Amino acid sequence: MPNEVITEILDGTEAWESILDELSTITKTEIYIVSAFIRSETLSKIANKIDKTNHVCIGVRWDAMDFIHGASDIHSYELAESNDWSFFSIANLHTKAYLLGNKSLYIGSANLTNRGFGLAGPMSNKELLTRSSVNPKSVAKVQGLFKNSIQIDKNIHGKIKDWLELQENDTPLDLLGSFPIEHKPITDLSNVVMLADCLTMTPTHILSKKHDPYDQIRVQNLDLLNIQEEDIDKSSLCVAFMKTLLF
Repeated sequence: MPNEVITEILDGTEAWESILDELSTITKTEIYIVSAFIRSETLSKIANKIDKTNHVCIGVRWDAMDFIHGASDIHSYELAESNDWSFFSIANLHTKAYLLGNKSLYIGSANLTNRGFGLAGPMSNKELLTRSSVNPKSVAKVQGLFKNSIQIDKNIHGKIKDWLELQENDTPLDLLGSFPIEHKPITDLSNVVMLADCLTMTPTHILSKKHDPYDQIRVQNLDLLNIQEEDIDKSSLCVAFMKTLLF
């Protein structure tokens, strides 16, 4: 079965070792790290395993209290920026997901911190993660988390750093000012198109009778069109396309 999802349950330490092993073997792919909290000392251990040909996209919940309590730190962006990775703040994020190209997806309770992955000795948390194979739907779900996110750049990083310095100097709360990241709520995301919403095959290729039944790119395109292989013809393809978010 080409779409079968194979899963296994790992504790935090097992998942950490498995993630590092897999990261050292993949090249020229996209890696997504999504975690409410991220600490730079843990991210740096992962960075040492990632080949430069990969593109890494990081999503974290950066709000004022996360910094005040030390759940996340400013240096994680600096590490990402030095590696030319993309870094986003996602409002109300609670997810912990690690998508390693088309190799595997880890979902569970472990934040990207030493405590989350059992690297803090007796201070470590007790966590479980599910490791599963990857299919187009799971990739789209992870990519969808970045809708309405804010990409962190050097300008925003500088403002947060200034804000943190005021905080460290015990500046009175009424003089601190607002936290530099302000997520604007979007109540209707129906017209927001992400890369995951886009078709990557031409109509000619979709209509072709000569294709590999295990072709995951084709499976993903048919999934977006919400059409079954046996139902494809010019008329049904046209109707299906007009029902897509892309259209």
